[in-house]
Amino acid sequence: MDDVCPPSTVFASYNAYGTGAGGGVAAGGPAKDIDVYRFNNHEGGQEHHWIRQLQYLRKLLG
Repeated sequence: MDDVCPPSTVFASYNAYGTGAGGGVAAGGPAKDIDVYRFNNHEGGQEHHWIRQLQYLRKLLG
């Protein structure tokens, strides 16, 4: 449980942002994605998120 940004506020913001229907204005908003790092407090995923960032770069750069 993150004491700085409680899950209830994070999920409320996520649900209010776009629609997740494929992105773009015609689809009703930008695509969205959320990852939950359980028991990680306010650290933001640390090494779990670093792996995700590297996977994104690998996909982006080929």
